[in-house]
Amino acid sequence: MMKYLKTYEKHNGPEIGDYVLCEEKYIVDKSFRDFIFNNVGVIIDIEIDGDENWPGYIVKYENVSNDIKPMLTHEKLSGTMEDCRLMRPTEIRTYSKNKEDLETILDANKYNL
Repeated sequence: MMKYLKTYEKHNGPEIGDYVLCEEKYIVDKSFRDFIFNNVGVIIDIEIDGDENWPGYIVKYENVSNDIKPMLTHEKLSGTMEDCRLMRPTEIRTYSKNKEDLETILDANKYNL
């Protein structure tokens, strides 16, 4: 017999499968920062480190050049995740379900529109 209904909260923020534009705030290498700022990534996992208000979003990138590949690895208990970076909420500039929306933003920024 059911005594109560469990209520579910609506998640406010990016979810697994969302596309993101990020801004790297912790590594000073210019080519790496430029890559993160100018490329669309996709969230493949969310890590909660004991604080649900401060999740870590594991973002995967495509077409990663060999010079920044070592900086785009994420270690988990299950192994190393290549071409991925753990991003905090403060590093996510914007997100969308549609990759094309974010590519439009990048194009507009490129041409100062």
